[in-house]
Amino acid sequence: DNEDVSGQKIIKPKQWKQIIDKYALSLSKKALIVVPAFMQDSIIIVISTTNPDRLETFFRYKRSGFARIASTTAEAGFNFGTI
Repeated sequence: DNEDVSGQKIIKPKQWKQIIDKYALSLSKKALIVVPAFMQDSIIIVISTTNPDRLETFFRYKRSGFARIASTTAEAGFNFGTI
């Protein structure tokens, strides 16, 4: 990512992407999703154009049959608010 980030104690978009990458592996190990690489390859992290204090996160994932939903691809968006 080429976005400039200023300020102390801030998480940059590429750092947040690394966290979500690990999250995909964790969900897979718990058998909640399958094909963690599918999720990892779809991750998009950007700084909000309307609120520069917010990271916008998008990714796709495939739930496992263990999660009681088979062959489903879902798109999820997160809004963590301000801390």
